[in-house]
Amino acid sequence: MTEPELNSLYNHPKVKVPISFTKGEGFGRPLLEACVASGKPIMASGWSGHLDFLNKDESILLNGTLEEIHQSAVWEGVINKGTKWFQVDYNNAANIMHHVWKQYNIFRRRGVKLAKTNEELFSFNTIQERTAYLMDKYLPEFTVPEEVTMSLPNLPKLKKITKKSNKKEVPIEKKGLKMLTGVGGEVNPGAKASRGAEQAPDGEIINA
Repeated sequence: MTEPELNSLYNHPKVKVPISFTKGEGFGRPLLEACVASGKPIMASGWSGHLDFLNKDESILLNGTLEEIHQSAVWEGVINKGTKWFQVDYNNAANIMHHVWKQYNIFRRRGVKLAKTNEELFSFNTIQERTAYLMDKYLPEFTVPEEVTMSLPNLPKLKKITKKSNKKEVPIEKKGLKMLTGVGGEVNPGAKASRGAEQAPDGEIINA
């Protein structure tokens, strides 16, 4: 959903109290958004991360018990077997809903007060200042290490070593090799040169 759509939902005239029977939250951002955006009283489970911004005096916290998660909810590495989550007491929740409906104006004023408190506590500037405070308090101070001067010894220059080859070149014997020409002094590409061969006046090849 877009931000305008969410805002429209939080402030819908037919929604008097945002309600959540959540079994557990890491933080519960939608509940905080609904609180700040609408100023309506928030009804939610009385356990888990959203208690960072929902208190018992200005919100409606529901009773319940911690129960072992159902086998169908096991998610290896995320929701492990044997862990517990919160189960709202539905009968108690029904009675509280009826009470809020009858005394809505009282709970509405509490909701407006809580919205103003949370708007200040969770504003960008407040979070920025709080984060800086915690970093200064718990993280060590990082200093730039001093520059280290390195002194290297003067090493002599290496001489270039030329590898001499012991392999002797075999001279090519050129004696007796003649270029064969055809009529008019042109080179005959089809003729085969042989040692001691010469050309007769009429272009025939004779052996020397």
